[in-house]
Amino acid sequence: MHGGPAGGGFRTALRYEGTDTRTLLALAVAGHGLTLLPSPLAASVPGAVAVPLVAPRLVHRTELLLPSGVPAEPTGPVAEFIRRLRG
Repeated sequence: MHGGPAGGGFRTALRYEGTDTRTLLALAVAGHGLTLLPSPLAASVPGAVAVPLVAPRLVHRTELLLPSGVPAEPTGPVAEFIRRLRG
């Protein structure tokens, strides 16, 4: 049982752990649940309904994990990637 607003909840009957967003959206359109996806995807599938999410604010975070023994300041492509992340 998953919690919801005001203590209401719902039971999951299907769990999808793939990476194909079109399949995920098709399952939601078929009535098998809800999904959180970028709104342009909903416009591309008949029967899909997009509901804007206004709160809480979503934050995307990118992390770079380096194995032990790697120099403190990476070089080459990794250094360029870090530079682009930092803007």
